[in-house]
Amino acid sequence: MADCASIPYGQAVWGKPFVSPEPGTGTNTSAYIYGPCKANAGYSLSNGEVTMTGGG
Repeated sequence: MADCASIPYGQAVWGKPFVSPEPGTGTNTSAYIYGPCKANAGYSLSNGEVTMTGGG
């Protein structure tokens, strides 16, 4: 099992999905966290974008 306390902080942002060729955009409406260190992670939804954080 992973030592969750030793994972360094990280952050990732997923923007709104888009369609090629334009026009067309989408929105993220949900996200989820899984794995053995999910208690050390989080996410937020804002304006159709997902920001995920983990570690510490």
